[in-house]
Amino acid sequence: MDALRKYSQAAERLVDRLGTPLKPYVPVVARSLLVVTFLEDSLRISTQWSDQVYYLSAHRGMWRLFAQVFLFANVVVRGAGGPA
Repeated sequence: MDALRKYSQAAERLVDRLGTPLKPYVPVVARSLLVVTFLEDSLRISTQWSDQVYYLSAHRGMWRLFAQVFLFANVVVRGAGGPA
């Protein structure tokens, strides 16, 4: 158990030493990835519109019109809210 603890502490020191210079950039990278995720979701819904409507109406039991309105709202909110 002591050998495992020794290796664990050595690995933790190594990660701390290598990760310290990157710490200021982590929040910016995290926010950027979140924004890109919203934009990608919006693009995916737009390009796979018929598949998404079919899935929501056939498998989730939504009315077709409600599924279309729901998807449209998702595209607008994700597209506008991602970069904001």
